[in-house]
Amino acid sequence: MPIGQQRVDNEADISPRFVFIRILALFFRSFEKPVESVKFREQRLAKPLVMLYKKLMEKPKDDRFCFVCGPENELGLRLDFVLRKDVSQAELVFPAHLCGWQDIVHGGIIATVLDEAMAKAALSRDWHCLTAEMSVKFKIPCRSGQPYTLRGAITATRGRLVMAQSELLDRKNKTVASASGKLCKI
Repeated sequence: MPIGQQRVDNEADISPRFVFIRILALFFRSFEKPVESVKFREQRLAKPLVMLYKKLMEKPKDDRFCFVCGPENELGLRLDFVLRKDVSQAELVFPAHLCGWQDIVHGGIIATVLDEAMAKAALSRDWHCLTAEMSVKFKIPCRSGQPYTLRGAITATRGRLVMAQSELLDRKNKTVASASGKLCKI
């Protein structure tokens, strides 16, 4: 089968290398010039394309400025996660400036910390992941100025996909909000 025409049977088979080769194949197929000119273009474009590929394959660097856990971010939450195999946990109190309504923490902020808990659970296995899909359920209002426990856990893996869950618990151990998601290893 020619390069760029491979079938993908499941989403875990899609690697950055596969995507890169597919883009290259489509790029060179778009020209209707003779093969010699394609060979010339291939030689001329090879170096920039290889540099682009290497840039895409680099692991992200931690600049310690994450909104949720970055110690350098003065406006962030600066959460300190405890990591064990497949599990993450942090204690937090939401400041009043993150409220949507009076004393009720904005749902987007809650979703953000739930996402971070899942990513940190993956990091407990030294997997750097990006969230591909996430579903959040809000159960009861989350109030600013009160202590909460944030937990994340890996539930399954399949190739480059990591399935995870997280929850935000109040001091009575009642679930305030929960999330499930699919993360992609990078």
